[in-house]
Amino acid sequence: MVRWSGDSGDSWSAGQVMNDGDYQRTVSVVPRFAPLPSGNDLLVVWHARRNVAGQKFVLSRRSEDFGKSWAPVQRLNSVTQSFLPSIDVGADGTVVVAYNDERNIERDIYANRSTDAGRTWLPQDVRVDRGARQESDAPAVAVGEGGRAYVAWEQRPHRTAEDKRALVQVASSPDHGQSWEEPHRVNPTDQPASPMWPAIVESKGVLTAAWTG
Repeated sequence: MVRWSGDSGDSWSAGQVMNDGDYQRTVSVVPRFAPLPSGNDLLVVWHARRNVAGQKFVLSRRSEDFGKSWAPVQRLNSVTQSFLPSIDVGADGTVVVAYNDERNIERDIYANRSTDAGRTWLPQDVRVDRGARQESDAPAVAVGEGGRAYVAWEQRPHRTAEDKRALVQVASSPDHGQSWEEPHRVNPTDQPASPMWPAIVESKGVLTAAWTG
């Protein structure tokens, strides 16, 4: 549900259901808002599940009046096996949404991106992490200048792997999130605690990462 206020929260509009139309019979949870550079535009993304068929979606809607009205729902994952999304927006209107996904049985990180402030998206989402038989989870997104985008995530080896240590990985995209370079480890190798729930932020090419240990 979304409600809108024009008086600093003293009063609110009637509620509007976001998961209507084709997605009205989904369990929709954990919305993420992203203000867009124009000042009046707003995106919301969320995770939805259709329990009857077990389908899992990452959905988005766009508003051009900061939440008073909304464009139709857009689906960002091309295979219906995706979970909770993370989102960030660049100063040029580039939007990157990342989520973990179990289409390959073990969970991987996938992303979709828009270069026009959420109006259109890639027809196929793109895998961000590398390797097989791992568990990648909890992605965090940062969009920088010059078309650069970044996704950080926690990566846990498959239960059959000899090395059981978890990692925080980060991958960079040179083209607004359409393709992704080889990931790099973030957490130091000599820390005994397993890293979880990373966060990442970018400013003028400088990245700062944080996580729970």
